[in-house]
Amino acid sequence: MAVAIVNMNGTNIRFEKPNFAYEWSEIYKATPGKRTEIDDMRSLGFASWIGLAKLGKIIKVTTALAKKIENTHAAVPNGFEKLDKPKQERSLNQILSGKVELSILANWSDGYKYLVAGNTRLTAQMKIFGEGYVWQYNVPDELPRPGMKLRGVR
Repeated sequence: MAVAIVNMNGTNIRFEKPNFAYEWSEIYKATPGKRTEIDDMRSLGFASWIGLAKLGKIIKVTTALAKKIENTHAAVPNGFEKLDKPKQERSLNQILSGKVELSILANWSDGYKYLVAGNTRLTAQMKIFGEGYVWQYNVPDELPRPGMKLRGVR
């Protein structure tokens, strides 16, 4: 589902909502205790995390903002060359096709930002266009315990 069509340096890019179910599988497979942000997402459970993430919206990422985001190479676009080659190819093919799945950015109320998914896609955009777009959602100050409902999430 297209969220926005953005003209980036003369190229129209159709940004698509993230594949939340696929990204959940990546969160779920991550090693517990290695990254507390991912542990926080996992503790919500599948339905609550997807419900929360879907409340987000598309935002523009500038170089200044990229420097504030953890878990990405986007602030140093030459870092793209160090990323996984098959992911590089997929990201570049998405951009060339004009249809790009948005990366997912978690945003805490204290300004902390963590890229949950899509480092290669965002870094490719930054390298090619000098800016990028992500799907950002806000993380509640207090995460519910398993089985509790988040307010505003169905």
